[in-house]
Amino acid sequence: MAGSLRKVTIATFVAGLGAFVMNLGMGIITARMLGPNARGIFTLVAVLPHTVVTFVKLGLAQASIYSIRRERVAPAVVTTHLLVITAVATAVGVGLMYSFKFQAIHVLLKGAPSLYFTFSMFLVPFLMIESHFFGVLQGIDHFEIFNRRRLLGSALGLVCMFVALIVLHGRLLAAMVVTAGLTILMDGWLFITVFRLCGFRRAWDGRLMKSMLKFGTKSHLQGIATHLHFRADMYLVAALLNPSEVAFYSISTRLAELLLFIPESLGFVIFPRQAASALAELQEVTARSCRHVMFTTTLGGLVLMLLGPRLVVLWYGQNYAPAGAPLYYLTPGVVMMSLFEILSRNFTSQNRQGINITASGTALGCNVLLNLYLIPRMGISGAGLATLLSYSLATLMLTYAYLAASGKKLRELFIIRLTDLIVYRRLIEDVLGRRATMARPAAQG
Repeated sequence: MAGSLRKVTIATFVAGLGAFVMNLGMGIITARMLGPNARGIFTLVAVLPHTVVTFVKLGLAQASIYSIRRERVAPAVVTTHLLVITAVATAVGVGLMYSFKFQAIHVLLKGAPSLYFTFSMFLVPFLMIESHFFGVLQGIDHFEIFNRRRLLGSALGLVCMFVALIVLHGRLLAAMVVTAGLTILMDGWLFITVFRLCGFRRAWDGRLMKSMLKFGTKSHLQGIATHLHFRADMYLVAALLNPSEVAFYSISTRLAELLLFIPESLGFVIFPRQAASALAELQEVTARSCRHVMFTTTLGGLVLMLLGPRLVVLWYGQNYAPAGAPLYYLTPGVVMMSLFEILSRNFTSQNRQGINITASGTALGCNVLLNLYLIPRMGISGAGLATLLSYSLATLMLTYAYLAASGKKLRELFIIRLTDLIVYRRLIEDVLGRRATMARPAAQG
């Protein structure tokens, strides 16, 4: 792994970890101040707009990266086309949701007031801009803006939620107002930032739009399958159990998904490079990334399984103790899904999303069937077990396809090498070196 890639990946991971810590604090505040039932409704209301966006964003974030890096299209041209598609897709998606408003409220939001449904739909256009413009930032290698936005948004969220719920004694509506305000503020800032960096061009290029939609549609189908694979269990817990169980399960999944910061940070940085790499280099980067991800997530997973249930009670309170049980299933499942994150980007960068779609779609079907069988029998632990089995299936399918295409051996993906460990030694040396450099002027002063 090159030095610049290592530094950017580490910076992205540190930013993600810092954001997670602050989001964890925000989650603790909402859990303790709202209680399990209201916290469960808050979770469903917050997840729904992301689900709508997943269905209408058309994979254009990935298509933007591919167009900028592989096709060498000017970023200003790409952003102009993104704005047009964002407006049209948002109108269609929100319109369809309002056509089935009654069903959505009673099935997806567990009978919450219609105001909460309107709140969810209001966030859709802002989340669409966020998704598409983050793709542009990846394409032009401005990862520092992504990291800055993530940290600033999380810090503001923690402060505002503290004021709204603890200082002002607000309830569920106050928590939703804070969420909406932050989304508007941060995505408005993102829009202005991308405009300053790239600008917009009014000229319309039909061939470019056709090319982006052709590439994006494949990624879109993959994104739908992956999102539903991640969130189907949440909706099924809501449908088969109650909002309190949703709150417990969401806390458990949130802790387990901490491990995904590793592959997400690495994938966020390497995908633009994968999209521009020759095939042999691409396969080597993917194998090396998988080894690092497997090594780090397995170590983190062992720690989480050992301490997780105790941390749940310590942070969230005894009322949320049931959230600890699913961790024993979710954690190894997320370790497997971390490999899926890296392998799926490998095939996307080759414009072979069909492999990802097949794996995600098959695993999603198994996930739904397993949840329908296991949740009534095991509660939220059944949802965790269904996640472990389906995540493992998806990853094994991609692993088989990757090994067949690359000619590499299984150990090249799963077993860390001594030469790989040099990265961690250099990281420690970099950190210690910076500390020494910072301490020297202080000592002289």
